[in-house]
Amino acid sequence: MLDYEKKLHLDKHYEMLTSAKTPRIVGAVIWSILEYGALFLLFKWMQTLVPDVLAWSGSGDWFTLWGMNFLKIDAGYFAAGLLIHIYGALRLARITRENHSVKCENTAAPQSLLTTGCYAKMRHPMYGSFVVLQSGFLLSMHSLWCMLAAVFIAVFYLFHALAEEKYDLIPLFGEKYRVYQQKVTRCLLSNAEITGLLLLLIASGVGFLA
Repeated sequence: MLDYEKKLHLDKHYEMLTSAKTPRIVGAVIWSILEYGALFLLFKWMQTLVPDVLAWSGSGDWFTLWGMNFLKIDAGYFAAGLLIHIYGALRLARITRENHSVKCENTAAPQSLLTTGCYAKMRHPMYGSFVVLQSGFLLSMHSLWCMLAAVFIAVFYLFHALAEEKYDLIPLFGEKYRVYQQKVTRCLLSNAEITGLLLLLIASGVGFLA
């Protein structure tokens, strides 16, 4: 997990959703809806302050709220973004639980190489969850600046994951990690997740020409 994510206590935030005191799925879904709705409104408000180019801007006005102009296409993007956000929260909650199962409570350093569960399918599923949550949300704004930021975030996490392997994980686990790399070739996302984000990206790209 990156330093800024540790400072924001994102691991504890999603770990709470997996605790026995909180129904995991219901808690994650409710929190995701509230979180996504608040972020969506925040970014819509920011678009009134910063010049931006919106995809499908010719789809027609829908309504105005607190000086924010909503297009008819916003309903579709909001629904798609919310589904992605709920999926990402559930994904991250599960991976956080798996990740913490091998960490030292005092140092948070991994005590063993995790190769089961989500880690049997991809080497950095937690970073992949951040890509789903952050890039998925940005793409749901059908904004030029947000679309560019979404691509940057995905590339950033990929390079960070590869750097972490080179400088942290291989020195820590040695040949065991190299064997794991050869066995699990996928790094961040599944084919379905990549397809979903690409479709949203393409939809926004086409929308700039409409």
